[in-house]
Amino acid sequence: MSTAAAQPADAPVFKKCVRCDYSLRGLPANHACPECGLRYDERCEMYEAVNPRGMTLIVALILGYGLSGIDDLPLLADFATLSAGKRVEVLAGLFCILLIPICISYAVRFFRSRKYVAVTSDGLMLCLAGVCEDLIPWSDIADAAIETGPVAKAHAVTLWLEHGVRLRAIGGASNVFPTHAHAERFVDHVRERVAEARGEVPADPDR
Repeated sequence: MSTAAAQPADAPVFKKCVRCDYSLRGLPANHACPECGLRYDERCEMYEAVNPRGMTLIVALILGYGLSGIDDLPLLADFATLSAGKRVEVLAGLFCILLIPICISYAVRFFRSRKYVAVTSDGLMLCLAGVCEDLIPWSDIADAAIETGPVAKAHAVTLWLEHGVRLRAIGGASNVFPTHAHAERFVDHVRERVAEARGEVPADPDR
């Protein structure tokens, strides 16, 4: 989770605007982006993925099995004489070989794209799986909760929007929330901002 520890006390939490990437250096902690108008304050937070969970292992397995399958290519000439088990092995290796260029292309795009969830004064910015959603205003959010149950992803959060839409598994695959504590902090912060937007809890500028 990004913080402003390395910056002056009156500097913005974000070095760049989380919506338009405009540099916020030199601006006060409570301000609005000069480019797009997104407001931020000293309570803003960003949860950013460092190493997406599981993706490295999946890529390594496909590449490893595909490269090892190259040795079985000569067996295709005698495919009809192979045993059933060997045929399956050769076909699986061939399939992985065909997946190698797709896997490499996907992995490059996956790891180069930033994945984060940003809590701003105006709402949530979700940038996951290489896709950045538009700002979700606090007035459009009904609730947030950590996912539970046998099929729930680790440290994933569900958002309920006011119009009945449910956004599930936020941060699960992308590892935006590396620990349960990070997910809990995010949920608490979202609920706090939502309550303020409803007028249920007065915002404290000194907090």
